Order: sequence, then structure tokens, then C-alpha cells
Amino acid sequence: MLNRFCWIFVSLFALIQVLLVTGHHAVQYSDANTYLMLAQKSIQAGGWYPGVENIYSDYIFAPGYVNYLVFLLKYLNASITEVLYFNVILNLLLLALCWRLAKDLFGDRVAKIAVILFCLYLTNYGVILFTLSDILFAVLAYSGLSLSSRQKYWMLILAGVCLGFANWVRPVAFVFVIACCALIFLRRKRLVDLIPLFAGLIMTIAFIGVSTQNRMGYFNFSSTTSGLLLLMGANDDMTGTYAPSVFDKGKAGYLPNKSELTFVERDKFYKEKAIEWIKEHPVKYLSYLPVKVVKLFSLDYFYIGELSGIYDHKSIGDASFWQKISFYVSNLVNQIIYVILIFCAASTLFVPRLRVSPFVLVVAGIVFLGGAATVIAIVAPRYHYPYMPAVIILAAVFLDDWLTRSSLGIRCAQLLNSMASR
Repeated sequence: MLNRFCWIFVSLFALIQVLLVTGHHAVQYSDANTYLMLAQKSIQAGGWYPGVENIYSDYIFAPGYVNYLVFLLKYLNASITEVLYFNVILNLLLLALCWRLAKDLFGDRVAKIAVILFCLYLTNYGVILFTLSDILFAVLAYSGLSLSSRQKYWMLILAGVCLGFANWVRPVAFVFVIACCALIFLRRKRLVDLIPLFAGLIMTIAFIGVSTQNRMGYFNFSSTTSGLLLLMGANDDMTGTYAPSVFDKGKAGYLPNKSELTFVERDKFYKEKAIEWIKEHPVKYLSYLPVKVVKLFSLDYFYIGELSGIYDHKSIGDASFWQKISFYVSNLVNQIIYVILIFCAASTLFVPRLRVSPFVLVVAGIVFLGGAATVIAIVAPRYHYPYMPAVIILAAVFLDDWLTRSSLGIRCAQLLNSMASR
């Protein structure tokens, strides 16, 4: 039954994505447009990102993803639409990784349920329509996680390489480094077996850092947006999410000599200002953490507008009647699916026979640590996306247990079996 449903869902998943990209107008905005601009400027400068032209920038922004775009746009001569087709490939690879990791940790049936849930989650269709770093980061991070569950040393080295490149895209890769260490220890029971993982990780960071230093004079191997994001989440006008007013004249983040400072100096200034404010207002800062958690995990809408041709939520008023219907219906359906996934994933920690599984705790740890790392600065609904494959795997674990142990679940499984056999 599960085999048949899996193949049906995967086939439709791939086909729908191709159709979406084919009919898409490749409108990019916000960070997606910024990544493209950075890649195009690097191409015009004749090199990779960052280069000497970026020394006096505000920050270094997801260099791994920008260089991925440079490679596609320059060396493969890809158009924006063709970049989105590569997103489809990455998305299918992420689906395969989700299946493999679930199978290695929890068995074949849980893996198949995870595949079906992955294909039902509408965000996984909208995410491919953006030139954002989310899918590439997730593929690299979950590749490292999947490889860490294997037994061969060269796979552990490759896991470290994947995590090093994931860190080049987003610095929250450290969450997956911790999860990989836990998996390796659970599988092998020896701390010495962490050496291959860290060897691959350190070699990759050194390679990226040295090559960047040769280009621009700075040993840089990741984004340098931490100071800027931290200050937006630690000031008198903070809202818990994107709030650039802190950089206005007269505010804590204002820099009158900004053009004379390097990205390193700016980042240091922002961090110092943020830490100073947190020390002076610890209660206010801590009181906002629950608010940030709610803002991070309560809604899931960022990628859905693209599915109905509404590229910016501000443009809803200019949309046609059917576009509006499509927008609101797809948002409602996706939110229902999202809430079910979150509920099922969280339920694994309240079912005694599930929460005693060390692998459940490792996968849940990715969500908890990722959420904790995010709320330190600022949040947005799309920031939870990298942890959704872990949520999907946990939800699959709970549903598998429910379908095999509860009377209602058993009846549902029997009904699905009869449907599949027709």
C-alpha cells in the first residue's frame, strides 16, 4: 500500500514542480533578488563572492549560495528560470535524503510515510520558485546528517565536507554538526569516531577561508550578518522580526562613517551595541523570546503566494478574483497541513515509547536547537523551513505508531489498504 502511494506522490511531486517552474515568470524580490544582484556583480567583477569589491559592504551574505548562483549563471549560462529547474532537482534530492534518513533511523515504513508527508506539504512546492538559499542549505545539512548515520569512515569525512559547505551558506549549520556528532556516537559508541567528521569539516572551512583570503584579504567562510540581525532583535524598538529602523540616524545602529568601515568593523560595532543593550535590558530581551518562538513556528505562508502568481503579499489588491481565491485557499490548506505536521512531531515527545528513542531525541534536537539559535536574533516564518524535514520525519514516526497501535489508526490503515488494492 505504502509503496504504491509513495510512487504516486513522488511522481506528482516532480511533475507539478516542473509545471510550476515552466509557467512561472521568475519574479524575484527581497533576499532572492539580493542574492541575484550579488552574484551578477561578482560575475561582472570577474570573480567569486566575496571579492575586494565587497570589503566595504554592510555584510557578507550567504557566500555559499551566491557562489552557487555564480556557477549556474556564469559557467552553465543558466537563465533565472533554469536556476529554478535546478531548485527542482535539489528539492527531489532533499526528498530522497528525508526518505533515507528516516529509513536508516526508524525503518522502511516510517520512511515511506515521511515521503508522502513531504509531498503533501505545499511549502515544498512554493520554495522552488525563489532564488533563496533555503533548499541548498537543507540539502547540504541533511546530506551531512544522512552520511553521519553510515558506518564507513569516508562517509563521515564527506559528511563533514557537506556541513562545511552548509555553513558557507548559513551559519546555523552548527545545529546539524551537533546532531551529526550525536548520531555518530549513538552508532559507534566511541568519541574517536568523531575525528573523520571534524577532519572533513575543518578541511572544508580552511579551503573556503583561504580561497576567500586570497581574493579579498580576509579569512571568511560564512555569512557575517549575525551582528546586524542581533542588533535588530536587541534594541528599544525591537519587534522580534525584521526592524531596520535601528540603523536610522539617531538610533543605536547608526554609523555616520559607514562607508569607511569594512564588513568586519561594521559587524563588530553591531554586535557590541546589541550585547550592551541586552546587558542593560535583560528582562525585556528575555521576555521577547516566547514571542519570537510563536512568530517563528505559528504560521507557514511565505512561499505560498508564488503558487497563485501573487509574488508579494502587498500585491494581493492588484490580483484577479481567481488569483485571490487560489491564494487564500492554498494558504488555508497549507496552514492546516503545517499545523498537523507540528502537532504530530511534537506528540512524539509525549508518547513514552517514542520519546525514549535516542534517534527521536536527536531529530527533535535539530528543531529545538535551530529554533533557539534563530530566536537569539530576529525571526520570520520562513526561517523555520530548514528544520521542516526533521519535523516531517518526526511526524512520520508518530503516524506510523498511531496507525499500528491505536484502534482508530488501525482502521484507517485498513481503509487505506483497501483503497490501494482497488
